[in-house]
Amino acid sequence: MKFHNNYIWHAMLFSILFAGNAWTMSMEKESKSKIVRDEMKFYSDYIIDSTDIVNDRIRIMGGDLFIYGQIDNKITVIGGDVTIGATAIINGEIIAVGGTVLTQDGAIINGKIIEANLNEGLVYRETFTDSAETRKNAFFELKRKSDWLREGWIHPKDDFLIYNRNEGARITFFDSDFDHGDHSPFRLSVSTAYRTALKDFTGRITFEKSFFKNRFFILYGSVFKEAKSDDEYRITEEENTIASLFARQDFYDRWDEEGWELGFALDFNRLKFKAFTSDVQQDSIPVNNSLWSIAEKDRALRGNPFVQPSRQVGLYKATLAFQSKNHHPLKTGYAFLVQGEQIINDGDGEYLDETNEVNVQKPRNRMLIMSRINLEFSPGLVFRNQTILGLSNGHLHSFRNFGIGGIGSVSAFPYKTKSGDHMIQTNVELIMTPDFTDENMFFKVFFDSGLAFDSDKMVDIKKISDRKNDFISAVGIGIGTESEDGLGVGFNLAKPLNDSDYLETTIRLHFNF
Repeated sequence: MKFHNNYIWHAMLFSILFAGNAWTMSMEKESKSKIVRDEMKFYSDYIIDSTDIVNDRIRIMGGDLFIYGQIDNKITVIGGDVTIGATAIINGEIIAVGGTVLTQDGAIINGKIIEANLNEGLVYRETFTDSAETRKNAFFELKRKSDWLREGWIHPKDDFLIYNRNEGARITFFDSDFDHGDHSPFRLSVSTAYRTALKDFTGRITFEKSFFKNRFFILYGSVFKEAKSDDEYRITEEENTIASLFARQDFYDRWDEEGWELGFALDFNRLKFKAFTSDVQQDSIPVNNSLWSIAEKDRALRGNPFVQPSRQVGLYKATLAFQSKNHHPLKTGYAFLVQGEQIINDGDGEYLDETNEVNVQKPRNRMLIMSRINLEFSPGLVFRNQTILGLSNGHLHSFRNFGIGGIGSVSAFPYKTKSGDHMIQTNVELIMTPDFTDENMFFKVFFDSGLAFDSDKMVDIKKISDRKNDFISAVGIGIGTESEDGLGVGFNLAKPLNDSDYLETTIRLHFNF
């Protein structure tokens, strides 16, 4: 459907384009001994033949423009498409608002082409030089289909093998998408895994419908049974699996969810948004004390946080994510994540906490805000910062509380040594890359600090100020080898800043954050 079917949009665009400008139709001006006219065309196509040389300024509302001749001035097309033929010569400027520009091979573009439309998602392009090849040099242009659709933004993708203290080995033996070879706007995704410790199956089935050429808008629905965790930011599943296999360590707390969700997603390339409503049954997952490991076979496994069995929960959840172009830990860039949820139904209105005391249900809101800043301030020297805020209106169940301490949080402290329904954490490090050291090694120094506390206010600055002495902090140094995607194997040595002589050593297969 073209804009000329929508008169309200035309009136708005017409006002924006011409507000504050004095203009008249078919007005003649004298410029450099040539007659230059302003022309308006409403709801009709406009064709410039191969023998035509156009010096006029032309505005076309609701019609298409076909150019086969020479343009020496400005033509603006609102709500229509522009076709630049193989014989066209563009010395002036073409502006297309709400339509697309098709440039055929052979066209000569000495001037400028500006294209802004929503037909392909969200596109703003400027073309300055010869031929259609320059269309790929977009200021803000989406791919035909963003990569995140293949990376689990809608339908989560798991590693083939995940190993931990709750599920034992979780083996994903079926994980496929059905979408007519990526040509259909419909997609069916199915994944199934078997958990050796629990001797059961988990999985998810998702049906999606994407819209527009770039498929930037998606409606979807899922049914699932799978383990959930709030600790993904601490360490990757890959590293956690290796820690479980080699050292009998697990850095995630989990619970089971079974139910459905309905939602939508928006993808503007580096900026993404997803929101859904869900109704699930939550259950605890027992600890598999017979977890096998190569080393540290006698290490005691952490227990699970308390989860009331078979608790039915309804919620709304939304995620907003952004990362700058070519985002990488060793390059200048920025990324943030905002994730919020509201529990709209939590059982029968009351619950038993871990002390078996009855608490009357109050509305529960939980929010996680995370930002990461990387700054290469000198060749080979990179400053990095991660800041995480955990917010709520209080009354979170213990297994949804935020935790401070341990790997991925504040080094050299026990795992979740402090917890609460609010948290603040910051991690700072200076990395000297192989480009700086002239060796195939990274060197870094880092500082971690954090605080967790309880409050019934969503934002409680006063309580943070009052508890500034309760922050836990640590400093450390690290070395690492280089690989194709950055860090190969890293070794960290950290010490808490609490007058303790304790030293913690950790081996990392990725950056600290």
